[in-house]
Amino acid sequence: MSLLDSQIQRFKRSSRSQFRLFSLVGTFFKFFIRLTLRILRYILLHDFLESLEEKEETRITAKAIETFAREKLVASVADIFRGKLELIQYVVYGVLALFFLVPIIFIVVF
Repeated sequence: MSLLDSQIQRFKRSSRSQFRLFSLVGTFFKFFIRLTLRILRYILLHDFLESLEEKEETRITAKAIETFAREKLVASVADIFRGKLELIQYVVYGVLALFFLVPIIFIVVF
């Protein structure tokens, strides 16, 4: 019997009471994920209907859905890049401040 087989057998022999906590956590996690997805679906649908009302459209068409999905996707990708660029901007500001402060501190101390 290999080491892997013996470990599998040992795992199978473990009592189920040890895993009750994990099953409760798993159940709560599944409930939380389902609830979150329902909320997100509601928010997305609400945004879609608002965009249709703004454009004064009365029918839901494939083109309207495609346009809405494309706008949301582009906006989310742009937000990701914007966040990364802001981080780079703050790093540049920090390095720039360091370059100005080091000579000033050197002049004051010495």
